[in-house]
This record gives sequence, structure tokens and C-alpha cells, in this order.
Amino acid sequence: MAVGFRECINSAVDAGDLTKEEGTALQDEFQERFAQNRLNMGDGEAMTAAKAQMEQRLRIEAADARKRVKLAK
Repeated sequence: MAVGFRECINSAVDAGDLTKEEGTALQDEFQERFAQNRLNMGDGEAMTAAKAQMEQRLRIEAADARKRVKLAK
């Protein structure tokens, strides 16, 4: 797993921004995406692709959360 990604998730858990369960789920999802990408590309490319996929999904999720907060006001 990408050390930077793992450290980022662990820091978020330590800071209380994520629960331990959420952190574990994100790390598991990254591992799954990495493994899937490795079927079609080398390790470096697979890691880069997994990071990009996770970033895209999390950005979309964050934008949706912001919209829900605005609509609730």
C-alpha cells in the first residue's frame, strides 16, 4: 500500500476526523483498487491509478456532503 496514503488515513484517524472503521475501510478499498489495477499494469502505474481513483471518489463524496449540508439549512 502507498505509504503516503496509509499515513494520511492514519493521521485522520488519530485526529478524530475518521473512525478506525472508516480508516480501515478506506485502506481496504485502496488495496482492492490497487490489486485490480495490477491485473493490467505494473505496480507503480497500479498504485498511481488507485490513488487517482480514490481521490476522485472521495472528492465526489465530499462535494455531495457539502451539498446536503447546504440543502439542510
